[in-house]
Amino acid sequence: MALVEVIVGSATSDETLARSLDYIQQIHKTPIVVRDGYGFYTTRCVEAYIREGVRLLADGVNPVLIENAGTALGMPVGPLTLADEVGIDVLHHIVSLFRDREHGRWADDKHGAGNAILCRLELAGRFGRKAGRGFFAYPPGEPRHLELGDLDLVWPHGVRPPWRSRVPTLSGQDASRSRFQVRRHRRV
Repeated sequence: MALVEVIVGSATSDETLARSLDYIQQIHKTPIVVRDGYGFYTTRCVEAYIREGVRLLADGVNPVLIENAGTALGMPVGPLTLADEVGIDVLHHIVSLFRDREHGRWADDKHGAGNAILCRLELAGRFGRKAGRGFFAYPPGEPRHLELGDLDLVWPHGVRPPWRSRVPTLSGQDASRSRFQVRRHRRV
């Protein structure tokens, strides 16, 4: 990763900060200076990206579309893939820590559905890539694939999202009937 977070605490001297920034420049990385606090910068950004992907899943959005939307926005991987890479157990710990520090109805809305999904996956031992199962399955010697067949882990009480009966596509007749338009932008 090209980014290096420099966490400045209350006892961090200017000299220590300057030496840190000099070293980071020498190793050709990009420093970002942040104050000591929960999550720092990258964890907050990564957590938000994953959380919104999981919330979309909880809302019934097709996971293939969630993954494709993430990469279409310029991210190297989709949010569910990143969740598996970080580890569902690690991610659940992070989101629980964030939830404990945030209060009110907005925090309930922000964390409720997503945290519940991560908790159910963790309790089922689906820790992500390191365990061979998370949102994806990682069979030895085979390509990974989405594995949400155990839907009660994601949608309890027998609720099934609409895409389960038919996976939507954006090609052919589906695209012409879609209320969403796919546009390609030229890079300038």
